[in-house]
Amino acid sequence: MCGALLPRINMTATERIDIFFTLTGIGVVLVVISVALVAYFVIRAARATEKVANEIHQEVVLWRRREADALNGIRFAGKWAMYTIRNFIKG
Repeated sequence: MCGALLPRINMTATERIDIFFTLTGIGVVLVVISVALVAYFVIRAARATEKVANEIHQEVVLWRRREADALNGIRFAGKWAMYTIRNFIKG
């Protein structure tokens, strides 16, 4: 099988087995390296996504606080206006 790839046709079975396992070992090493690289980039992308999600969450929290502050300001202005009108009517 592997002997057809090499110029020497007359090889012993041991030589052919050695070549087969050598090529198989190289293939396994390449597969392991490929899987490690894919895992590295997947983890890196997940961390980047998590970072962006945290930033968006912080923006949402900030906008909710601003909205709450604005509503409190409107409530205060309404109470102040009612108090002023009430005192103006009382005289």
